[in-house]
Amino acid sequence: MVFFFKSIFKFKKITLLIIILICVIQINYWYKKTINKQINSNEVTIEIPPGAGSATIISLLKEKKLLYSSFLYKTEFFFRRSKYIPKAGEYLIPANSSISDIFDILNSGKVIQHRITFPECFSSYEIVKKINNEKNLQGLSIVNLPEEGSLLPETYFYFKGYSKEKLLLRMQLAMQNSLSKAWKNRQDDLPIDNKNDALILASMVESEAGSAAEKKLIASVFMNRIKNKMKFQSDPTVIYGFEKMNKTKIKKLIKKHLKIDHSWNTYTRNGLPKTPICNPGVDTIEATLNPYKTNYYYFVSDGMGGHLFSKTYSEHKNNISHVKNFLKKRIYSDNNKL
Repeated sequence: MVFFFKSIFKFKKITLLIIILICVIQINYWYKKTINKQINSNEVTIEIPPGAGSATIISLLKEKKLLYSSFLYKTEFFFRRSKYIPKAGEYLIPANSSISDIFDILNSGKVIQHRITFPECFSSYEIVKKINNEKNLQGLSIVNLPEEGSLLPETYFYFKGYSKEKLLLRMQLAMQNSLSKAWKNRQDDLPIDNKNDALILASMVESEAGSAAEKKLIASVFMNRIKNKMKFQSDPTVIYGFEKMNKTKIKKLIKKHLKIDHSWNTYTRNGLPKTPICNPGVDTIEATLNPYKTNYYYFVSDGMGGHLFSKTYSEHKNNISHVKNFLKKRIYSDNNKL
């Protein structure tokens, strides 16, 4: 009889264990299915603030409809507690993500990368203005302008909340590194003595060039003029200096402007202007320090975005006449079309 009751007890115990095991398997199956279930049909952006705890993250996820149960988050957090550390930042949650995917994303620290692009030959004023107006950058507005030519214009990536001052510093370091590298790889026989002169000259090339293909040609003209102690007579230097001193824009450059003497007027003064007149790009700096070997001393805009180059002043005057006649014919033709 005792054996009989022991057998029944043992049977019930085994049955109970089996039931418990089945329940555990079912719960685990449900949990895995739920935690890996797709919960969003569209991309969602979510920003985790610094120092955010579970309660804050749960609230943000629910607000974005990425989480429907606090229990699921807390349970997954418990299972991952040894290797899950959600990082602050702005994250992109791809469409058809699961709660498990979201945990992986927040744990990765791979925040959204924003980009900001500065065109070549932007002035320091224009660059600072663009930085100050960038809504995803953080910090007080930059007031003090960096030196002209000290910032490298290109595309920069950053995360939301990145410092305006840090971005400016990155641009300055990028220019220093690019200029040093280009100076190291320059031609041996250039008539300039230092990196600062190279930067000034590159800013002039950048201001004059209508296309990348012309940069080495324009640089060759300037180098030839330096070697022969000729004035540069570059219009952009006149415009830059006049606008800098008078705090007003030149709508149209006229002969009167060319005669107003200042530290950037390369019509009234020999040598390079006082400072760079814009922030040149890497390819322009490299082109300036590795110009073509030519006998060109003059160039004039061809009216179509490029330039005509000449070896003598006589050829240069002919090119000017050619351009004027071309523009007159084009204006006449356009007026007749109207």
